[in-house]
Formats: sequence, structure tokens, C-alpha cells
Amino acid sequence: MSQSITLAAGTAAAHADTLAFRGVVRRVIELGPGLRRLVLGGPDLEHFGVPEATMDLRFKVIVPAEGSTVESIGRVLTPLFPEAPMSSGGDPGWYKMWLASPVSERGVMRTYTVRALREEGGERLLDVDLVLHGVGPDGSLGEGCGPAAAWAASAAVGDVLHLLGPNRALTAVGYGGIDYRPGAASHLLLAGDETAAPALCSVLDALPRSARGVALIEVPDAGQVQPVSAPDGVSVSWLVRSPGQGVGSLLLPAVRAEAAAWVADSEGCTAGAPAARGAEPEDVDVDEVTLWEAPVDNASDDYAWIAGEAGVIKEIRRHLVRNLGVDRTRIAFMGYWRQGRAGH
Repeated sequence: MSQSITLAAGTAAAHADTLAFRGVVRRVIELGPGLRRLVLGGPDLEHFGVPEATMDLRFKVIVPAEGSTVESIGRVLTPLFPEAPMSSGGDPGWYKMWLASPVSERGVMRTYTVRALREEGGERLLDVDLVLHGVGPDGSLGEGCGPAAAWAASAAVGDVLHLLGPNRALTAVGYGGIDYRPGAASHLLLAGDETAAPALCSVLDALPRSARGVALIEVPDAGQVQPVSAPDGVSVSWLVRSPGQGVGSLLLPAVRAEAAAWVADSEGCTAGAPAARGAEPEDVDVDEVTLWEAPVDNASDDYAWIAGEAGVIKEIRRHLVRNLGVDRTRIAFMGYWRQGRAGH
């Protein structure tokens, strides 16, 4: 990956922490039923990134909806493209700027995680894996299909996808768009559904070889199982749902089964002692509020990262915190989506 980049004075690239990027689809890869990888390139992506491993790095994609087009979205985002004129202190604030335009011009925004960011053939490439919720095997758009899945289902080489993300020239270590913050922990419990699989795979590929623990990844089809280069000490289990099984039907019992052993092997736990019961975590109405707890001050050797459908994550949160007494400073809980809500 290239280490340096030339910044033109008086441009957004020299002054804005968050930039808009025109990602050009270089390849479309079918990873399995309901899962597509878009490989994005283009000159703008030379400015995208962070000065550390991407791990579960979040960024925004903006897709057409309600009358907006790729061209209208580009016009709205023009002040934040890397080459846009900008003076010191002139950053308009990306969200405020985008929100000031009507949906019919600005499109809709969704959050995704980086699967991989790399140099290939002299170009900086970004891999984005998109779950096609509500898209039929024939490409038809059904119930639960949101605008991002609809766009991804028809994406082709040469199409432009607008992104908002970190300016790698100005972003410091500790960037807030990365929630995987284990500190010095090497004893891990990682779990998620298909929407968390890209982040989990990215994390597993980047773990130090000394890491140990377990990773549980639930997917709706065996075709979505992906190779990962996890350390030898981290057991990776892909949980493949059968037709008719709901999201979380395999992940929740698997976490319950593995978590007891993980806690028993945790720092400060006496061998053979029963798990300590913790306080009931405050209730979160996942239909109204996003469940998102990502501590950055873990000081132990134990760390858990749990992400996926919000209702399932809420149940796992209750089990780990209340039933097993795991300190919440050691666990990141993230409700990536909510079943039945296309815009979540």
C-alpha cells in the first residue's frame, strides 16, 4: 500500500478530515447467493484510508433514491471531493452539507465496512461486500430491499458509487470510525451475522499471530463462507442457516455455548468457579434506538466484538453482561441492522 500522497494546497484533501470519493466499479464478484463484492478504484481512493489496519472501518455510501441520480449526488458532494477548492478552516462539515440538500438530489446514505483496502496494478482498490437483503435469485426486488441493496444488485463495471470516509492524510491513529479497539487483549470472542462478516473477516486477517479465542459467523448460505487467514489460536466457525431458519437462530445459541468457556478462560477467573452474575443492562428499544456500544478503554487481556441484527445483539448483550458478568468495557456491541427495517 502506498505510504505517501501529494496534497494540493487549497483543496479539500489538504483541509477536510472527511472527504467524498467517486469509487469506480472495477469488478463485481458474486461471493454467494445474496452477497456481492464490489471492487472500487479510481483516483479519489488514493486519499481514502487510515494510518493503521482498517479492521472494522466504517464509511458511508450514498446511492440514488426518490428521484436522485448519480449525477445529482455528485453535485451535492462536489465541495468535499479531494480536488475541490477549500481554505484552512473552510470545511463545511460533511453531514450538515449533505443534509442541507433535498433527498431528491442528495440520495440516501448507508453505512458499510471495509473488507479490504490494497494496492493492485498501481491503483488503490477498496473491496466492499454488500448483503442483498430483499433481492431475489433472479434479481427481483422484494420486501425488505433497501436502496443500497437495490443499487448493488444492478451495479456493473464502470458505475460510480459515491462514498464518504476518512482522509488518510489527515486521519490519526485512533480514528473513531474503527470500533474494534481491543487494547492489548489477545483473548477474543468475535461473533456476527452476514452483515458483520466483512468486518469480521477483515479483523481476522489482521489479527496478530499470538491472538487466541473463537469467531462465530452466521450466514444464510454455504456459498457465503469465505476463506480467512486467522491465527492458529483463533477457532473460526461458520454457521450456515437452513431454509426457514431466522437470523440469529444459530448465532445466539452458539455464542451462549462458547461464551461460558471463553469466560472460564478469562483473566481473573478461577478455574471451575461459576460465572459471576452481572447487573441487568439498561433496556434499549432497538426499533427506535441504534444499539451501539464500542468502548475504547479495555485494559484486560479479554475482548469481545459482537455485531449484526440488533434484536439478536441485544439478547447476546444481556447474556454476556447479566448472565456471565462480563465487564462492559471489554465488549463492543453493534446493531448493524434491524429486521423489517430497510433503512436501518
